[in-house]
Amino acid sequence: MKDIQASLNNFLTIDLTEINRVALLNRVDTKYLLHTEEFMQLLPTLSEAYNVLAVNKRNIIPYQNLYFDTPDYENYLQHHNKNGNRYKVRYRQYTDTGVCFLESKYKTNTGRTQKKRLAVQEISKHLPEKNALLQLPHASNSYKPMLYVNFYRITMADKAFSERATFDMFLEYATPQMAHLPLVILKKWVIVELKQDKIASNSILLRHLKQQHIRPQTFSKYCVGMALTNTALKRNRFKALLQKIV
Repeated sequence: MKDIQASLNNFLTIDLTEINRVALLNRVDTKYLLHTEEFMQLLPTLSEAYNVLAVNKRNIIPYQNLYFDTPDYENYLQHHNKNGNRYKVRYRQYTDTGVCFLESKYKTNTGRTQKKRLAVQEISKHLPEKNALLQLPHASNSYKPMLYVNFYRITMADKAFSERATFDMFLEYATPQMAHLPLVILKKWVIVELKQDKIASNSILLRHLKQQHIRPQTFSKYCVGMALTNTALKRNRFKALLQKIV
């Protein structure tokens, strides 16, 4: 992590107020999976075109997430089966600040991601009864906690604040019963996510990824974690990806 921070020291920084200018709660996401060596080659090429978020003088920020699903794993299976119009629901806590949200993500069959969030005090193993804002397809008591997904994130915005990029690394997966005992840790991979209002081919990040011959790669942190920690689940679609990362 020291090598990553050394490279980030060459970036100009922005704060939370500035990054919120490009919140993009209704957006198009493009994901990539990079080995840490590829990421270290990519990072210096971005310093002229992107600013990096700093929170409490830190650029590599820890996130804690608790994902929920129905007892029959509806959210997981919808993603695995490539269903359009699918949901994910989670608590997300920004560990450095203590700020916490209950969030839903709705992926439409046109490829857009619509994110809704509700400020809460802390991560809970239950969903609140009143969550109409999230517009979930089932009642709160239809969901149960499934998986902790914790990671470190670097967040950037381009100079024009037209797109945002996140880089998630050091993923840890744990069950709700043993939250502090990760079952799986992914140390060698970085998930890159470019968030735009619409796909813009003139993105500097996209250009550099193409130059490194890195192609888009679907990657759901929740679904990959469930496939890795619950071998009883259907996982044919993820087989090649799982073999690559473990």
